[in-house]
Amino acid sequence: QQVREQALLTLGSLVNSFVTQNNVNENAAPSEISQSRHVLISELQRGIQTGSEREVQIALKAIGNAGLPSTIPQLMQVARNTQRSNGTRNVAIYALWRVDRQYITPQVLNQLAQIFNTPENGVEVRTAAFVMIMERSRTQETVNTIVSRLQRESDPQVASFCQTYLTQMAQNGRTNPLTQ
Repeated sequence: QQVREQALLTLGSLVNSFVTQNNVNENAAPSEISQSRHVLISELQRGIQTGSEREVQIALKAIGNAGLPSTIPQLMQVARNTQRSNGTRNVAIYALWRVDRQYITPQVLNQLAQIFNTPENGVEVRTAAFVMIMERSRTQETVNTIVSRLQRESDPQVASFCQTYLTQMAQNGRTNPLTQ
């Protein structure tokens, strides 16, 4: 089992390395890339079918390692699924990290905002959604929307985390997308 998990994680990393180093669009990549994507998605589906949170999380991490834009729908499906554990949803959200910012559409950002704005979601899920929003949409409008939301935030952990994060961004000059 451990070898299988390591192989999946490595496969995801190799896919990302190939696509990044060769500056290849996923759709124009060799068939091995789409085959690898299929393997990773199949492993996610297998974990979901067996009900194994560990298998689902390993598959999500491997998919995250690959960073393929075409996997966004599967990642967001898990992230939005309140029947999944907070840990699994958290992994799904952070799996978006390696996906190039240009593929994180307004629709995806809206879905992340819905996760962030829902107090019933766990603190770690909400803060993960917040981080992905801030890292993928560093517009002043996004910051203003978040600040406005934080004024009504009822969870002190979420409020504190977000305020600290925003303060660090401001100190590093990252609230303006032109300074990236």
